[in-house]
Amino acid sequence: MERSPTISPSLFSRRATLITQAGASWQQRQQSQPRQPPPAVQSWVFHSERQQAFDPHQPSGLLLLDRSKQLQLKSPGTTPSLLAAYIKVKAQESITTCFQGGLEFYFVICGEGRSEWGGGVIAWQPGDLFFLPGGSRIHHQAADSDALVYALTDEPLARFLGLQAGQNKFEPIHYLAKDVQAAQAAAIEHTRKSGVMHFGRKQGQAEEFVYSSFLPTWKWIVPGEHQRPHCHAAVAVQ
Repeated sequence: MERSPTISPSLFSRRATLITQAGASWQQRQQSQPRQPPPAVQSWVFHSERQQAFDPHQPSGLLLLDRSKQLQLKSPGTTPSLLAAYIKVKAQESITTCFQGGLEFYFVICGEGRSEWGGGVIAWQPGDLFFLPGGSRIHHQAADSDALVYALTDEPLARFLGLQAGQNKFEPIHYLAKDVQAAQAAAIEHTRKSGVMHFGRKQGQAEEFVYSSFLPTWKWIVPGEHQRPHCHAAVAVQ
């Protein structure tokens, strides 16, 4: 009978430990290994940050929607996995951002301008949305009027997992405001009901949702309808 070769212990195998609790009930396991519950993520409205973002007298700058202190995070975070921010750029001025994350999502609230990085440039206008890979230095420049852009990134999750910046191969995607509005108008005309739009990308002849560590959606509610109370398995940022 052939014997299996003997494998010498390595640094990696010496780290391993196995915890066996055969037949133990859930309550017994909880009693033997008590755990501190994670801090609750309570609802929060960023009133002051919004006021600063829409104040025409405020200078260019990055306004983080940061709750790291309340959530006991070691770095900025709106939730334990997401960081949202306003990017305010005065006319003819610019600001550079560099989020440590896997993916960045942007929505242009007002103004026209461009976002440029080592791999390309996107010229945007109000209502545009776009995805960019995380970990790059993004140079945002406003045109002839003040611009305000909403940004969402998974930086807190990337920091928690210890991911290195600049390793994401995600291809940038730009959704034009006119296309988003046309798709919404067509859906309303067809159904006459409220609805939601997910963002997709083309892969050859196929189309697929842009799935990542977070899922941006575009939702509308027609007059006379309302959204029923619901919850999200993780967290929702609006």
